[in-house]
Amino acid sequence: MKDVTAGFTSLASVLGGQKPTTTRTTDRPLTPEERATAQWLLRNSPEFLPQLDHVRVTGQCSCGCPTLDLRVADNQPRVQQSERTIAEAYGEIEGKLVRVILLQSRGHLVRLEAWYPDANEHPARLPDVKSLMSI
Repeated sequence: MKDVTAGFTSLASVLGGQKPTTTRTTDRPLTPEERATAQWLLRNSPEFLPQLDHVRVTGQCSCGCPTLDLRVADNQPRVQQSERTIAEAYGEIEGKLVRVILLQSRGHLVRLEAWYPDANEHPARLPDVKSLMSI
């Protein structure tokens, strides 16, 4: 049988030996820290703020980083916005720069992401809100 993977680069080699991540299913409210980060990111998009009272965390990245999948209750109004990215910021954790973004889809909040832009590791938590700076 012919090897159909010949000539392809494996995902593990692209990721430097790291396993690709998946989303772990969950169903919980935002923690106070997650909510504070989202509120800070939404300071220039206040039309999304009411959704924070109706959002659930439905997934979390399996790598251990604080990236979250969000779901707003279906009965909540959708915001008219064409850009997927609502807000972006940089923060700091133990001297390392962390990038944080908040995304929407079809007018509802859908993801809060955080990662080290200059490292192969992942932050284990969100940066303190006091360290956030707009991009």
